Amino acid sequence: MDVQNFVMNLFAEDMRASVLFGAGAVTFGGLVLYARDWIDEHPLITFIVALVWLGITRSVAAGPWRPHMADLRGKVAIVTGANAGIGKATALGLGLLGAKVIMGCRSKARGEAARASILKEAPKVDVEVVELDLQSLASVRAFAAEVLARVGPSGAVDILVNNAGIMFGPFLTTKEGVESQLGTNHLGHFLLTLELMPALKRSAAARIVNVTSVAHSFVPKGSNVMELVDRMSDKKTYSTMVAYGLSKLANILFTNELHRRLGSSSNVTAYAAHPGVVNSNLPLRAFPRIGVLLAQPVMQLVERSEREGARTQLFCATHPEAVPGAYHTSSYPKRASALARSEKAGRELWQWSVAASKCNTDL
Repeated sequence: MDVQNFVMNLFAEDMRASVLFGAGAVTFGGLVLYARDWIDEHPLITFIVALVWLGITRSVAAGPWRPHMADLRGKVAIVTGANAGIGKATALGLGLLGAKVIMGCRSKARGEAARASILKEAPKVDVEVVELDLQSLASVRAFAAEVLARVGPSGAVDILVNNAGIMFGPFLTTKEGVESQLGTNHLGHFLLTLELMPALKRSAAARIVNVTSVAHSFVPKGSNVMELVDRMSDKKTYSTMVAYGLSKLANILFTNELHRRLGSSSNVTAYAAHPGVVNSNLPLRAFPRIGVLLAQPVMQLVERSEREGARTQLFCATHPEAVPGAYHTSSYPKRASALARSEKAGRELWQWSVAASKCNTDL
């Protein structure tokens, strides 16, 4: 693990909330130890102070909100993994801005349920569901073909949010034999992006948002990315946390290499977005049950809601101050790990991805 980078970026902007929470915990611990009589005499004041502290911590954890009320009427947006979590919140946000949103969902039934929930809250938004299983490249190609058919030969895709992902699972492989976290989080989105590139290029200004994570620093410092791909492809040397970190590192490397290949004058731009620590059971799957029971109450104090978690990818998808090719968190560009910034690693991963996906379309 790139410990220095991970510690500096842990929870990214949520570091402030973690520090605040820690300082508050020490303060209250001291009060309990040295001011018990005062606490007993002033229970109401103690309770109010505690609520204020927790409120401030939660507010900081949510991160700054840099809204941009873009007019997306007439635009087509695609969000993968849109049946739940930040994907669903992103689909709702883009729909409220006027975009026609195509929700890519592995389960058509869950996708339709999510669509019904969105329409119940916002009846006028235009949302559709198309089945998409990122663990099957045949499904990715079928989804892309369906989208291209819906927009027509002269139609454009204006926003692509590669949001879907899995986290901290046991060693499994996709239908093509690729380790499942790398296959789902990176390779499926890589192929989808290139399959949709003709429609993206027909847009006046298309944006591709790859949802990544500070967990890209789980990859050991100084690693060779392609050697690590081989290691995580072997059950004997597999590590669920390293494999997840590798998949999130791949999201950033893909963003950087895509940006370089498209060029600064392209009408298609790419962004990497870290949503922060979001209220979800996914991050806790790597820990024993007793650890989950102990960590969950504390995590809930600094976790973001799903809609708060969607802010950065909505920022990257719409805001004029989003920086093409950059890694963003809390709606601001931040410095990713040294390995994530490696052009050599980006080129090698791109070549591997083209071969592994058998992609016929290259830039």
